[in-house]
Amino acid sequence: MRKTLKWIACLACVTLTVGLAFGCGGDPGDTSGGTLTIWSCFTDATAGDQHAWDIAEDMFHERYPDISIRVTDHKLNTDCYNDMAYYNAINRLPDIVNTEMYTQAMVEMGYLIDLDEYVTDEYKDTFKAGLLNGVTFDGSLYAIPVRASTMGLLCNVTLLRKCAEYDHLELGGKYTSDWFEGDDYQNGDFLYPATPEKLYEMCVEYKNVYDETNEWSVREEQAGNAYYGYETEGAAMMINVAESGESSAFRALAYMAMFGGSFVDENGEVLLSVAANIEGMEYWQRLVSEGLTYGYGATTEDGVNSYFFAESTATPFMIDISAIFANYLQSATITFDYQYFPLPMSEGVRTTVLCGSVYMGITRSCANPEAAMYFLECLTSAQYQSDMYLNSTNRLPVIQSVIDEALADESGTYAEKNEEMGALLEAFDQNDDIIFGLPGFTTSYSNIWARWINCMNTIYNGGSVSGALATFESDIAQYL
Repeated sequence: MRKTLKWIACLACVTLTVGLAFGCGGDPGDTSGGTLTIWSCFTDATAGDQHAWDIAEDMFHERYPDISIRVTDHKLNTDCYNDMAYYNAINRLPDIVNTEMYTQAMVEMGYLIDLDEYVTDEYKDTFKAGLLNGVTFDGSLYAIPVRASTMGLLCNVTLLRKCAEYDHLELGGKYTSDWFEGDDYQNGDFLYPATPEKLYEMCVEYKNVYDETNEWSVREEQAGNAYYGYETEGAAMMINVAESGESSAFRALAYMAMFGGSFVDENGEVLLSVAANIEGMEYWQRLVSEGLTYGYGATTEDGVNSYFFAESTATPFMIDISAIFANYLQSATITFDYQYFPLPMSEGVRTTVLCGSVYMGITRSCANPEAAMYFLECLTSAQYQSDMYLNSTNRLPVIQSVIDEALADESGTYAEKNEEMGALLEAFDQNDDIIFGLPGFTTSYSNIWARWINCMNTIYNGGSVSGALATFESDIAQYL
């Protein structure tokens, strides 16, 4: 009880100190002044993000010079969702919020306004096909995509080269002879495992080298520092599926995507217990049972998933959203060479793009939705989108003209960035089947996630895949 009273008192204090700042002006058509308030999780994640954000702010102030912009860092998790419920109750929501997989729940709770009054069909047509589908309900648009980042296979080429070189020199090329073109393991082209079967084979070969040596350490000399050594414990693949949390459960969908990703039926209802999805999860379960993969990561006090670098950087393959992984890697003191590739797909399977997209919507508390919508237009301008792709850490543009310009540029402005992210951008461009959260989420989002995590843990511990998925579908029916 005392804890509850303290929580209420803290919220009251926050309300008194920041409540009056919410809302940008009185009359919606008034451009004379006010503050545009934004809850965002990405404005200053990297220096490149901040530079692009500054471009958007400058564009906005050319039209609204007297409206200031106040951004509060809010990670989009259950705590943020609960905060929104409180501020919605007192009509003090910020003007603009990140929505992502919470969009449908926010619409049903009445947090977001219909954007169709403020945008044209021509504006909608500028986006990559498929990106608006997941935020359109009953024919109305409720959020705008600002950037995207697809789920990808991250290959630790530094470690793969060292492993292959050791195998070639010490074991006679017993396991890794076809990992690189030619025998020059320091400079040869890495042969990306384009199918799940090839990825499994390379994971097994890596573990065989580890088992034969009983110790496989990577020591990479850092500039101006000593040597760092890391033990892999024999695992060749890492994905955060054994831990609790939103991001961990989401990443598990990647294995389904490798075999088709038929998450919804023609009516948009959750549909997991289909043959392709069962096969994908059984593939992951096989990696677990053979000791080729294990979960990683921990949840920090602010709810953000973080990595155990000593383990993750000594693992040759990871499945993750490349932008999230790169941000964590960038903050570490380790300089291993990771390369990004689309998820390997079984033959004949269509590609499903799993997105870590940022969507933003305008709340019912906003007094000047025209100004708020214009700021979202600035974030989706060609200038912002181009700068973000070029200078941020692994962000993909969402405007089709910018995507087309980048992919067509073989030797100009985008050429260097395309060497790093071109394969993922091309995969993103070629597919309209885009999923940025488990479909069917409503106001009972946290209840559905809890049951999804239980489903993942059942599979991780060797339970029946088809049984776990069927139980999950049955359990969540009451929340849909």
